[in-house]
Amino acid sequence: MIGNWSVIRTFNRDIKLLLATWGAIAFGYVGIQSVLLNLYLLRLGYGIEFIGLLIASGQTVWAILAVPAGTVGKKIGLQKAIVLAHGLVAVAMVLLLLVELLPQPLWTPWIFGCWLIVWAGAALNFVNSTPYMMRLAGEGERRHAFAAQSATIALMGSIGGAVAGLLPGLFVFLLGGSLEEPAPYRASLWVAPVFYLLAALLIARASPLKLEEETAHQTRSAAPFGLFVLLGVIVFLQTAGEGGARVFFNVYLDTGLLTTTNRLNEW
Repeated sequence: MIGNWSVIRTFNRDIKLLLATWGAIAFGYVGIQSVLLNLYLLRLGYGIEFIGLLIASGQTVWAILAVPAGTVGKKIGLQKAIVLAHGLVAVAMVLLLLVELLPQPLWTPWIFGCWLIVWAGAALNFVNSTPYMMRLAGEGERRHAFAAQSATIALMGSIGGAVAGLLPGLFVFLLGGSLEEPAPYRASLWVAPVFYLLAALLIARASPLKLEEETAHQTRSAAPFGLFVLLGVIVFLQTAGEGGARVFFNVYLDTGLLTTTNRLNEW
């Protein structure tokens, strides 16, 4: 434990910036958005069928754009691709939260359009963040860097979830209204794009990798195709098993158990 901590303390500035970036994303997405977006959509009058289709469309876009996202990272650089990713997600979430300004017949296509942009940005981020971390960290510190990344995501996601549970009630207290209305959830969700923008600003301060630095470590050995297939199957099973629970658990607590948001964060 002490040895691991001593390695983490020696991380260079760029690794620390990338970890801080992931912390901001975890707070905004894993914490705020994952807890409150579905509840906001329910208050807009949408049902669980719509929510399921929306989430599925985003995951599909993520899968389709994963390979092109890698190409973008090669062309403009890994760090710039990550900055672009967080910028896209921030803008898309801002636009999504403006949906109530539109005529109601336009709400559905607007939400879908914004959501697809969110997941286009997510594809850019996830595809390019891992190789960027591998370039930043030396061979001996990579496992510590990825462990620190996982711990950061878990910690900041938990803190964000706790905050998300408190925000709607706080906005009702300050502005009036009811937790059965969209307004307190919409106001609370504005925290998410703020943290996405913060993530973009943090990673923008990291060192961009030049093309020759990115290609210098490439090898010409044959790709371990069997390992790729195995990992693909594992990820598919994990996503299939976790996806439904992650998407609909807060909906179940809200509509099935009538749990208030200040209790949701306890789960």
